[in-house]
Amino acid sequence: MKLKTFLFLLVACFFFQTILQGNAVFDRHVSPEYVLIADTIIKEMAQKLSKRYEMKVIGEKTGMAKCINLVGLRFQKLGPLSKEKLREILVDCVEEFLQALNSNEKLRPHLKMYPFTSEGLDIAIFLVVCGACGKNRKVPSRSCHAPYC
Repeated sequence: MKLKTFLFLLVACFFFQTILQGNAVFDRHVSPEYVLIADTIIKEMAQKLSKRYEMKVIGEKTGMAKCINLVGLRFQKLGPLSKEKLREILVDCVEEFLQALNSNEKLRPHLKMYPFTSEGLDIAIFLVVCGACGKNRKVPSRSCHAPYC
């Protein structure tokens, strides 16, 4: 009898714990408005810049503890590119991103510094160059291998 009571209580406790953990009322986390605004801007910039320069978005980077300290994007682009062309793309990405962040009046009070500068941006472009031949070819996989040259 004691064993049945113990098992019943054990199952009941497990059941109620599962319900309470899965209930959105008890487990709700609401992001601050500035985080949602920054996330929207990051997504818009990712779409806009990837389309403009035929790049693939492979990651986002943020630092938003109590304010916006850092934002960034990671792109992948089929290469090779000259240093001058790569510099031109990076400078344009930084200028476009800064303009989007600094022009949003709702976001301004939450920026670590206003105007937000390039020190708070982290944009990286990873070039994919096909094997040893260096030819610019579209490949079916994420990485390029010599057999596709």
